[in-house]
Amino acid sequence: MCGCSSGGLEGLRQVKGRVLLDDTPVEGASVFFVPVKKTAKSRSAVGLTDANGNFKLTTLKTNDGIYPGTYRIYLSKSELAAEASVLTEEERQKKYTNKNGIYSPPYTQAIPQKYLTPESSGFNYAVKTKKNKDITLEMKSTPTNKK
Repeated sequence: MCGCSSGGLEGLRQVKGRVLLDDTPVEGASVFFVPVKKTAKSRSAVGLTDANGNFKLTTLKTNDGIYPGTYRIYLSKSELAAEASVLTEEERQKKYTNKNGIYSPPYTQAIPQKYLTPESSGFNYAVKTKKNKDITLEMKSTPTNKK
């Protein structure tokens, strides 16, 4: 028996949104919400984008939401590296499996560097105790230089 209770779900609020890179939906990205201020109920939450770039946040159970508070947001998405993606699965298995039988093909980060940390992404969101507006995270592959 676990000893866990579902009481931790009280107070969670639904938050959903969409991720775009250069105005194109991003599929398979992880969207991380990290609390700015630590409190008794502050917890990080994560969402995974679908084919349309849409996500819903999960704190304790799938799509259960997030606790009210202010959050910094960052993203991550790993993709098979170009040199490995042109190979068949069989060729990849042969090339990237070491003598100990560990398969480790190369991956690259599909999200621009700026958006990989909560400190540099520039994305913040205040979760309210009532209904929350959907959030759109719009990334650019090349940063614009402001003069």
